[in-house]
Amino acid sequence: AGLMGADHAKIVAEELPGAKLQLICDMDQQRARLVADACGAVDIATDPNGAIARHDVDAVIIASPDFTHAPLSMACIAMGKRVLCEKPLSQSSADCIAVMETEQKAGAKFVQLGFMRRYDRSYQEMKQALDNGHLGRALMMHNFHRNVETPAADFTGAMAITNSAPHEFDVVRYVLGTEYASISAFQPRRSDARVAPVVMV
Repeated sequence: AGLMGADHAKIVAEELPGAKLQLICDMDQQRARLVADACGAVDIATDPNGAIARHDVDAVIIASPDFTHAPLSMACIAMGKRVLCEKPLSQSSADCIAVMETEQKAGAKFVQLGFMRRYDRSYQEMKQALDNGHLGRALMMHNFHRNVETPAADFTGAMAITNSAPHEFDVVRYVLGTEYASISAFQPRRSDARVAPVVMV
């Protein structure tokens, strides 16, 4: 029920026709209560697996720390619950593949990742202009991802790759309709203690 979780709760409560915000789950019970009261949720919980298993919960939004995304997605699949999981699905390729294999064995699509740029009008217009031939053949796509401030005190250059860059990884595939051959990452050294920018080619 942090920044993203609270945003999702507000959207479900106010902007999603036919949806009922049933439950806010957070390890901090006070934080869960604060968001639940602000958004009109029916109940709160502190145990995510218990929340997923509840009979009055039909679908789940996962906006917890990155390392919990894959196991909670697997729990949703096991319970037959549809899930919108914030990116990244995992920081481990093996965990991502395990979730995909579990979903495939279940025989239905259960997990959608929070790659919202595919639904952003500007990206859709760019893709349409490419597909229609208005822009000619794409030779390069150049993306910048900037945060106004470091998202967390323990943020590192590696987290820029595993947490921020997945948006770029996805939207390049979407807009250009192609797969990556390779990615090289570079991080210069700074003269201060701030996190240096990460450049990926």
